[in-house]
Amino acid sequence: MNFEIVGIGILMGIAFAAPPGAITAETFRRGARGGFPLAFSVQMGSLVGDATYAILALVGLAALAQIPALQIALGAFGAMFLMYLAWSSFKSAKKDSSLSAPKEPHNLPGLDQRNAFVTGVLISLTNPWAIAFWLSLGGVLATYGVAKADTTAIAIFFASFMLGSAIWAFALAFIVARMRGLMRPIVFRIVSIVCGIALGAFGLIAARQVLSTILGY
Repeated sequence: MNFEIVGIGILMGIAFAAPPGAITAETFRRGARGGFPLAFSVQMGSLVGDATYAILALVGLAALAQIPALQIALGAFGAMFLMYLAWSSFKSAKKDSSLSAPKEPHNLPGLDQRNAFVTGVLISLTNPWAIAFWLSLGGVLATYGVAKADTTAIAIFFASFMLGSAIWAFALAFIVARMRGLMRPIVFRIVSIVCGIALGAFGLIAARQVLSTILGY
């Protein structure tokens, strides 16, 4: 096994997942209410989207996603979905009954976790600009000897990358869950509002990118 490729893959997986974004905001929003299970479900859902784009890129199909029409469609759906999440966050901040005290997931924890998981998947899949990250990895992989024909090296890099992302997903969900135990009702409200603002901002940024693509500037 090429441990250099493993190390690079893990570090790049963490570096890709760590920067704050819509996934982080949604992880905090869900985790503030449902603890570790919901926060981790969002993160694991995002890994499915990341893995999808990673596989497409590593097998050479990501060029399809460079088609402007597809970028516009994905970007538009992503912008609308993020705005919907922002609206949901603001709406939940008004529900005093749900902010009475930290508690475990609601009456249907399994349903809540599936919903959080699907949300993570959709946020990740509707971010077409994530593909650029994978396309840019071509030179890096070539530098470390990961050619397209070397399926073993590709598999090792992919597994290492996902492991790094999973490590960050677990760490972030754990941190959110620990912070949740220290929260008071007013903090839950503030978290919902702040996350709503963040999600709305990411939605507006996505919408601006779509308009830029359409107008060609």
